Order: sequence, then structure tokens, then C-alpha cells
Amino acid sequence: MACRGAVRIRQILGGNIVKKKIIIIALALAAALAAVIGAAASCHGGAVSGSLKLDKDSYGPNEKITVSVAGITEKMANDKAFVAIYAKDAVCNAWGESQRPAAGSGVLDFTSPAEAGNYEMRLYRTGSFDGGRPTFVASVPFVVNQSAAAGSITLDAASYAAGSAITVKYSGITGRMAANGAFAAIYAKGAGHYAGGARYALPQGDGAITLAAPKEAGEYEVRLYGANLLSADESPVMTVPFSVTPPKTEMQRAAEMGLVPDTLKNADLSKNISRAEFAAVAVKVYENIAGKKAATWGNPFTDTTDMEVLKVYNIGLMAGISQREFAPDATLDREQCATVMTRALKQAYIPGWTISADGGYTLVYPPIGKFADDHRISDWAKPSVYFMASNGVIPALGGKVYLPWGKVTREQAIVVGLRVVEKFAGKGLEYK
Repeated sequence: MACRGAVRIRQILGGNIVKKKIIIIALALAAALAAVIGAAASCHGGAVSGSLKLDKDSYGPNEKITVSVAGITEKMANDKAFVAIYAKDAVCNAWGESQRPAAGSGVLDFTSPAEAGNYEMRLYRTGSFDGGRPTFVASVPFVVNQSAAAGSITLDAASYAAGSAITVKYSGITGRMAANGAFAAIYAKGAGHYAGGARYALPQGDGAITLAAPKEAGEYEVRLYGANLLSADESPVMTVPFSVTPPKTEMQRAAEMGLVPDTLKNADLSKNISRAEFAAVAVKVYENIAGKKAATWGNPFTDTTDMEVLKVYNIGLMAGISQREFAPDATLDREQCATVMTRALKQAYIPGWTISADGGYTLVYPPIGKFADDHRISDWAKPSVYFMASNGVIPALGGKVYLPWGKVTREQAIVVGLRVVEKFAGKGLEYK
């Protein structure tokens, strides 16, 4: 009996031991599961008071987001509850712009991210990330859509000459964009955000600005940014590509402006220009500046019937070497070139000017020092020589020597004519 009783007691105690082991294992599993759930809920806890609502579900970059917050308790406010922008499914400590709501209900204004993508606005009950887990309350998804961005720009051309003016028209610039420093700037194609040229701030509304095309030929773009806060992932609101062509030579510009006489279009431009050929260039310059054709009547010369020579003589730009001779095939020097071009300007801009009354008019221009060979310049040519040199049309050689008797090539004569037109056309002369 004693033995059977002992066996019975051991059976009972053994069963209890097994049960205890089962209970211990169950508790351990429950603890482990709780740890897993707690880890998974490090950013998303149980439901508590508070809610969010956005004014819409799609925004453009840097656009205003109006967030309506409700149900914020005093304890949540004291615990530093916060509302923040997150990329979709981002971890809780990877927030963007954030604000702390006051107790009760209210409205918070955010700015949408600059980069297009999927985001969410989250409300957390507490603001602590150190040693504790902020309790997730609510989340509202939204999208930043590049095509939904306010503001646009257009250019007046697709290609520009180096250094020329680019007219940029802008429209739809919102007040918030203007407040955030929206700007337009020129970038080399594909360049980084910080590699652009000068930034031109854009005001609210519509308008136009003028930019200068880069001096180097290549592919470029004008970008419109909605804010002056560039980050590594920011994208412009809009990009308009354009190209810059190599700068045109002076001869190309002269040809486009019609300053090359027919007699010189297929000529060897490296040869010295004759008086008759220069007469044709001078007439082109005068007609371009004066905006009217040069007239001709009569012919006092016995050595030419060239119509351009007769025109330049009759409007008082060139005289003959005598009363009966013009010397059409003789060459022209630098002081004669300066004098004739100056007369073209006087004839175009000074009422009543004639070659015989030329001494009664003095042109006003920035003074320059005397040239080293000033004593070699003819007295009648000096006013014109210094006027043209001061204005950069026919400068001194090396800035010191004018070489008044130096010959002028056909190309040099055409280039001088171009410079006169580009410098003075439509601007008049200052004289006394």
C-alpha cells in the first residue's frame, strides 16, 4: 500500500510539473509575440484620440497644404503630439516638415514636397523618439504631381546668338510661390540645381523678364523653380530647352544688314579698298542710318560714271581730288575712312549740315589721350579720327599709334561701316 501511494503521489506531482512547463512555454511565447507586435508597432500604435483631414489629395511641388486637425486632447498637446509629412511607408523618424497642433481643433498650413511622389500626412500622439515609441494616431495619403504644379514659362525663340536677349514670359505664379522665392534661371542642359546662372525672382501673377544668352555655344535650358530652397532631390516646376549658336562674325552681321555692296560680294576682301568701292560702302551706311535712299544728280567728274560715287559726292560725304577728278581707283587711308564715316553720321543726324559748313559743328564724345603719331594726322581729319577712336569704331593700333596713312582693306572698310551702324543707328549724335 505504501508503495502504491508513493507511486500515485509521484504521478500527481509529475502531471503538475508538465502543466507548469506548458504554462511557462505559453507565457514565453506570449512575451515573444508581444515583443514582435511592439516592434512592428514602433511607428503605428493603437488607436487614440485625434484625426486629420487634407484640403485635397493631389498637389503640385511646393504648393500649400491645408490640414484640418481635430480631437487633440490636453494630454496629447502636453506630450508634444505632432503632425508631419512622410514619404509613403517611411519609418517614423524620417519625417519632413512637422508642426505641433494645439489642443482641440485647428488648421495647419504645410508646403508640399518639391519632388513628385506618394506621401502621407501623419499624426503622432507624442513627440518622443528617444527611449520611447511615439503613438501613431492617424495618416492621410496624398500625391505630389509634377503636372499639377502652378506656374509656367515660355521663351520667344528656340535658338539664340551668344549674348543676345532672351525674353522669358511667365504666368500663373502663385502668391505662395512668390513668397517662397520662385525664380527663373539659365542652366546648361542637365546641370545640377546649384550650377545655374543668376536667379531672377518672379512676382505673383504674369509677366516677362529678359535674360542674356550664354556667351558659349551649346545646349541650355531655362528652369522655373517654385521656391528658392533647393535640395538634392528638388525638381523644377518647368524646364524649357534652347540652344546658343556660335557668335556671328562682323562680316556675317554686315551681310545680314545689307552693308556689303554688290561689287564686293564676290571680291577678294583682303585687298585694299578703292575710293569708288568705299563710296559704295559709305552710301550703304548712310542709307541704313538715315532711313532713306541717297539721291544723285549731275556728274562733275570726267574719270567716272559710277552711280555710288555720284551719290556719295552729292550727299557731301566725299569730294573729288579736284573739281573734275574723283580718282575712283585710288586707295583709301585710315584718316580718310574715319572722316567719311563721321560725315555720314552728320548728314543723317544734323539738320542743315553740309561739307562746307562742317567746321561749325563740334561732336561731343568721351575724351581720349593723344596718339603717339598725332603729329602725322591731318588737321582736317583729327576731329573725326578721335571721334571714331573714342567710340571704338576705328581704334588706335595697340592703343597708342593711329597710323593715319595706313591703307584700309575691303573687309576693314565693311567692318567699320557695321560698327558705325551698330553704334549709332537710331541713337543720334551729341554735338554743339
